[in-house]
Amino acid sequence: DFSKVPNIAPKKVGSGICSNSACGPGDCDKCWESCGNCALSDDVYGCTAGKWALSFDDGPSNYTMQLLDILAAAQVKATFLMIGSQVVQFPDAVKRAFNEGHQIASHSWSHPHLMSLTNEQIVAEVKTTEDAIMNITGVKPAYIRPPYGEADDRVKAIFKAMGYSNLLWNMDTLDWDIVAKKESPTLILNSFSAALANGTSLNAHNDPGFISLQHDIYIDTV
Repeated sequence: DFSKVPNIAPKKVGSGICSNSACGPGDCDKCWESCGNCALSDDVYGCTAGKWALSFDDGPSNYTMQLLDILAAAQVKATFLMIGSQVVQFPDAVKRAFNEGHQIASHSWSHPHLMSLTNEQIVAEVKTTEDAIMNITGVKPAYIRPPYGEADDRVKAIFKAMGYSNLLWNMDTLDWDIVAKKESPTLILNSFSAALANGTSLNAHNDPGFISLQHDIYIDTV
């Protein structure tokens, strides 16, 4: 029901960052990128007690098949947040992941800052990815993760109107730093260990279990 999408104007990239990080609920759409208390009740951040969900963003890629081999050997299932433009390039990886029981979810078509787009552009990003995935699996994804984790109430309302749940995370493995900052792969292990020992600061719903953020776009992160 698109009539429930709030009339919030698109934002320039970076304009959602405000100087006061202790913003109140009324600032969630104005300062979303720097407010930590803007979660909606149906946003998915974590798991139930004793559960840990692995999620991999930005694929499929040349390295997704290798990741699927690793997961199969460990008898572990994961959620793949797939970019539509990558889906059409690597259909065999999508099909294999689906057939082996992994969850396929959407991560937009081109990984834009969704809050900077019009309603129509957001719908196009979601629908083209949905069609690409369904052409391979025959199943519409139930979840979507906004690129960069950026989604104000307008973006979230569009997701909901299109039948999607907003899937975020409450544990960042920092695996991207292995590529961007040339960090050691032990960074990922340390991130997991710290989460187990200390919990997580990004836990908007105080979920006792974890959803971890990882990427399958580079061999280093795989």
